[in-house]
Amino acid sequence: MVQRRHESSGCDDYTFIPGPSGPQGATGPTGATGTTGVTGTTGATGTTGATGTTGATGTTGVTGTTGATGTTGATGSTGVTGTTGATGTTGATGTTGATGTTGVTGTTGATGTTGATGPTGETGATGVTGTIGATGPTGETGSTGATGSTGVTGTIGATGSTGETGATGSTGVTGSTGATGTTGATGTTGATGTTGATGPTGETGATGVTGTIGATGSTGETGATGSTGVTGTIGATGPTGETGATGVTGTIGATGPTGETGATGVTGTIGATGSTGETGATGATGQAPATAFAYIFNTADQSLASNDNILFSNNGAMIGINHSLGSADIEFTLDGVYAVWFIVNGDPDNQFGLFLDNQLVVGSAYSSVGGNEPNPGMTIISVVVGQILNVRNITNTFTIDLGSSPVQTVPNVNASILIQRIAP
Repeated sequence: MVQRRHESSGCDDYTFIPGPSGPQGATGPTGATGTTGVTGTTGATGTTGATGTTGATGTTGVTGTTGATGTTGATGSTGVTGTTGATGTTGATGTTGATGTTGVTGTTGATGTTGATGPTGETGATGVTGTIGATGPTGETGSTGATGSTGVTGTIGATGSTGETGATGSTGVTGSTGATGTTGATGTTGATGTTGATGPTGETGATGVTGTIGATGSTGETGATGSTGVTGTIGATGPTGETGATGVTGTIGATGPTGETGATGVTGTIGATGSTGETGATGATGQAPATAFAYIFNTADQSLASNDNILFSNNGAMIGINHSLGSADIEFTLDGVYAVWFIVNGDPDNQFGLFLDNQLVVGSAYSSVGGNEPNPGMTIISVVVGQILNVRNITNTFTIDLGSSPVQTVPNVNASILIQRIAP
């Protein structure tokens, strides 16, 4: 704040100078530049609305007349300074003139719906800038649109220089100086009188020459964003100016790399289930697969020379397979694939295998070392109706005995075979 004093009126006036602006905050990093969309056509300039009438200026208060200067009394000795009186109240500020009415606002055109924004691809390399086409002729200026509502008032600019001081009135006749009397005691200072009405403002002095602009200082940190002022209403759209001539098309820049694939959108709701189609005709009933199995075993004592077949004395459960008690032959009555398990408990060391129609089944020869040790074997075979299966001693020179156990209390099984059809 700067204080000035007018010598003619003895009044002080105060000029308020705005403080320096705070440093501007640091600019955030620039985001990736999206691809430039096609420039839309420029809309016509709206007509300018009528300017509202200026409010009436308030009347300037009457300047009080300057009182006549009294004769100067003799200067006495300085007395004790009295206490300062209370400051008088400041005079009332004059009323502000009425604000003119705002012009009529034009109607806003309907806003088109905004299309969905696609994901922004990575910024491609900048293509070579094409030559700028000749500027087309400027279209006719549309009539000025209606004046929008007044925005928020900006900060008050610096006060202009004080106008020239008005001419000083003539000084009254100075009376003769009387003899200096003794200085009386200084009385207490009287209460300050109320401030007189402010005199008319002098004419504004001419604006001084604008100084050269100083170098731009470094950008300060970005200050907090102020609240957005009220948006003025959009004026009516003026007529479209004539289209300027199209400039020469610049060369197309290289295509930038494809942007990363955006996140998968939300799965849409599942549509309603369609009606059930008509039931097809029922197919013919297939035949049930044929079953064939057999458990055949031996409890009788036997002595088997090399290449002798085991004679089986007993039959267990059996379907689709034929075997006569005491016979070595097992006959198949159904084609198919069969799983076969056998076990022989003979003495001494021995080797047995399966023969299908007198041919050794590959992978079916098993041996046992040690007297009366079980000799199990297994395989899978494919057969046709009428083929014969045997379990044969293929030990090279020994006679193998299938006998009873010295500890048995019931007939003891010394050889057995289990057959099961597993596929047609």
